[in-house]
Amino acid sequence: MDDQERDNLADSLEAAKANPYRGYEDFCLEIRKIAQSTVTPTALREYVARRRTQSAADNPIGLIKNTPIDSSLPVFDHEEPVLSKHALKRTFVAEGFLTLYAELAGTPGISYENANDGDVFHDIYPILGLENGLSQKTLGPIPFHRDLANHFVRPDYLYMLGMRSGGANAVYTTFASNKEVIARLDATTLAVARQARFQTPLEPPVHSLVSAAWGLRISENRTEGLDTEAERVLHDVLDTIHAVKRGIDIQPGDFVIVCNNYCVHNREFGEVADLGQLATRWLIKTMNVGSRASHSSHFVDGVPYMVRSEPGDARA
Repeated sequence: MDDQERDNLADSLEAAKANPYRGYEDFCLEIRKIAQSTVTPTALREYVARRRTQSAADNPIGLIKNTPIDSSLPVFDHEEPVLSKHALKRTFVAEGFLTLYAELAGTPGISYENANDGDVFHDIYPILGLENGLSQKTLGPIPFHRDLANHFVRPDYLYMLGMRSGGANAVYTTFASNKEVIARLDATTLAVARQARFQTPLEPPVHSLVSAAWGLRISENRTEGLDTEAERVLHDVLDTIHAVKRGIDIQPGDFVIVCNNYCVHNREFGEVADLGQLATRWLIKTMNVGSRASHSSHFVDGVPYMVRSEPGDARA
């Protein structure tokens, strides 16, 4: 986006009256009107239309730079950042752009009853006690994975928007295309990778690494091979992931599109020169699906976008 397009769209998004954390569906109605208006740049519409014609396996990542975000970026409490955001954030430009893109792309957002108070918008922001873990709330690196790989409602898309990022630190969100990884495996390695000789905590007892339609089921540092040959193949696949990975140091206003079922992603560090800035690094993320209808049986009654907690839900 050029600066004028960004600013015009930001003004329209900021004028939305509904609060997306208190009235998400009302907020979506307001953003839908903006998406249908001339303030939405033609180039953005063309980009979305072009992506719709492309294979997700061939193009699992997208990047739009210089998109609108809020002019005021409050710093949240590290013990209860979600409650802190609800109290401090007064404008919803970033949430508006995330919703607008989803509207244009036909990929509605979903939320989870037992995550972030059921909000559709999630913060990649450190929480005390989780800063050394493996979730988006950690302060450190995160190994390669898919989001909610073991969940009964797995998102098809992840949308991330840089809010307070970049600066003196180099923090890379890194991606590896499933198709590119699988295409590089030799026949012997691929044959083993297609067999149910692997296991990952919280997933079915045994599974393959590679499945049809360029599926790759692997969680770095968690998935294990069940025998010596399977373990060797696992390491070969991980080596290939690291060989083909590409990284983005997400800056403020960078909007990243992730096809969750056709790539794996991680977080890596380059130079870290400002620990204080790292501790307040902030991206907003949504989880989106190609259609809500196929998941409707899992939604909370009366909330046609919120996935309810169920027995066996690993997020509970």
